[in-house]
Amino acid sequence: MSTLAIERIGLREYESALELQRKIHCDVTGRTSPNTLLLLEHPSIFTAGKRTLDSEKPVDGTPVINVDRGGKITWHGPGQLVGYPIVRLANPHELVGF
Repeated sequence: MSTLAIERIGLREYESALELQRKIHCDVTGRTSPNTLLLLEHPSIFTAGKRTLDSEKPVDGTPVINVDRGGKITWHGPGQLVGYPIVRLANPHELVGF
């Protein structure tokens, strides 16, 4: 049975949470940390996946960050629990084209 660390980190800026995810990913894949689930909230922000059209981005001043995931635009904000699982896969796959 694998260990899963659960980290509840509260409200965190998107960019800071992304940096933390990248660090944990290196630790998990390097086998220096267990698989980890981050639970948090972000201040109001949109993340725009690779298929997001410019016309779909808000123009009301809400921040938009272009991210390297598939999909379209997603809102994150206070009161919305976000979970980021960071796990070592037994047989890694190219998931973007899946």
